[in-house]
Formats: sequence, C-alpha cells, structure tokens
Amino acid sequence: MPLNAETAAVLALFASQATKPFEELGVLRSRRMVDLSTSLQGERVRVASVDDVLAEVCEGDNVGESMAAGTRRIPIRLYHPVVTESGGGPQPRPLIVYFHGGGWATGNVEVADRPARALCQGAGAVVASVEYRLAPEAPFPAGLEDCYAAVQWLSRHVEQLGVDPDKIVVFGDSAGGNLAAATTLLSRERGGHPIAHQILLYPALAPAERSPYPSYAQNSSGYSLTRAGMKWFWELYLASAADALNPLASPLLAQDVSGLPSATIITAEFDPLRDEGAAYAQRLRDVGSDAELVEYAGTIHGFFWMAGHLSQAKTIVGVIADALNRRFTSP
Repeated sequence: MPLNAETAAVLALFASQATKPFEELGVLRSRRMVDLSTSLQGERVRVASVDDVLAEVCEGDNVGESMAAGTRRIPIRLYHPVVTESGGGPQPRPLIVYFHGGGWATGNVEVADRPARALCQGAGAVVASVEYRLAPEAPFPAGLEDCYAAVQWLSRHVEQLGVDPDKIVVFGDSAGGNLAAATTLLSRERGGHPIAHQILLYPALAPAERSPYPSYAQNSSGYSLTRAGMKWFWELYLASAADALNPLASPLLAQDVSGLPSATIITAEFDPLRDEGAAYAQRLRDVGSDAELVEYAGTIHGFFWMAGHLSQAKTIVGVIADALNRRFTSP
C-alpha cells in the first residue's frame, strides 16, 4: 500500500526543513538532531514515579562474579506505572528493559523519555531505560556489554523494584532492537538470568553492506532512514570488519537461534530494515520458538518516536501489552 497520509505529512515536514541525512551531518550534529526529535513525540504520559539509578557492575558481569576491581556504573532510568490495585495489595509486575534506538551512536534515556513513559503506562509494567555507551567512542561490544550487565543487575534487584523475576522482558527499537536480540544471545551463552520475552521494534539485525533483502533496495532512500545512513551507522558501531560476522553484533547471522526467548517483532513497510526483521522472526519459528511478526503498513522506520504526528505510534504499546498478557496471564 502507499504511504499513509500522516506519514507522508511527516516526510514533507522533513523535506521542508531541508533535513540532511545522518551520514552528512556527522556524529555530533546527528546527536543534536536526534535530541530534537522530542518535538515529534507528543504528550508526556503521566506515570507514578521516575527515578534515576546507577547500576554498579563488574566487567563482563558474569553470573556469580563478585563485585571487585574493574567495576563500572551504568545509568538506568526507572519508570513505575500509575495503577489501581485491587484485592491483596500490589503484585509484582513485568519488567521491560528498554534499549533506545539511534544507530548505536545517538540517542539517550532523555530523548527516549516520552516513549518509555508511554510504554510503562500502556503496558502496565516497570520500565528500565538503559543509558548504554555509544559508538564511535565505545564501539561493539561496549554497548551490548552494558545492556547485558544492566539486565543482570536488575534481575538481582527485583524485590526492590517490585517486579516478577519470571517476567523480565528486553525491548529495543532500531539499534536498540539489535541490542535486545544480542542480549538474549549473550544471556544464553553466559547462562544469565532467564529473559522471558524479547520485543524487537524495526530492529537492525545485519550490516547494510551487501544486504540481500529487497527492502534495502525498495526503501533505500526517500523514507527518512536510508541505506547509506545505515551503512554509516554500522561503520561507527563495528570496531573492525570482522565484527560484522559476529552474531552478537549481527544476530541474524547467528548459526543457532534455538533456546532463545519468545519474540514479538514489529516492522514498518517503508523501512530498509523491514525484511531482516521478518527473516529473524521466521528463523525463530523454524527452531520452534514462539515468534510473532507484526507488520505496520504505510509507515516508516522510527515511527514509535513520532506519536505527536502518527496515530500508528500510539498503538504500539497496545501491541506490546497484548503480547505480554498472552504470555504472562495464567489460564
């Protein structure tokens, strides 16, 4: 189907502002442009509380490893929903660990504040938004190690957070979707705390260079995110060409995707990354995993952060809430 009217209007707005592509702006100006994207995000949803914490972790944060030399701190912003408890007092809630998008090189918890609030209140879950290290200052695997370590730290503090240890979910959009998928692979590899579900929103799962997927050709330009832009982001993220073949950098290239959490994968029709999201869902299904693919027609990459202009953005939290309810509600 063609672009829907709201998305076409957003692209026309970008064109009227003569917005340059990321690869022409460079790292610092790209970060500034992403910081300004809050103007597209709409209202700030009210939640019960927002708290910033520092997670003290050790390098690698392997299971059972004691806090010793080589510790670092990861900022995490915690959101608790406004709820009306009935009978029996407050019950532990799901925990959604959120890794924001931004090409591994831009974005932060502040830019992702409105989406995180909407996710928290709409899904009725505690949300932990992770301030992972960015490329190119800290290329792969630094950001991934932060994401994995944050999940492990949060899993050790479930009582203080009021969350159910059996309902820990990882969620990421775009590059954050890559980090969420890679975190499940790393958790399987290291024997980390079980992750109950993964939610990947238009994830970047394999390098743009020589991508075989038709969506990279069909949507290579003209729809905000471009193939050239994705190639540039991958070059910033990877420390070496060899890293492109590492499944922890490129989850779609993993030889074995068995034993991973169930998944909800959401794609956008006019997105270069559309087909790799669908391909990953199929790979998970091929090994017997529960992988749901939700395809949004008529819209573009990044639309979750455009709730002030795109009505489709407001429906994502409902899709996520439904997915969690189906998996976590006892028969």
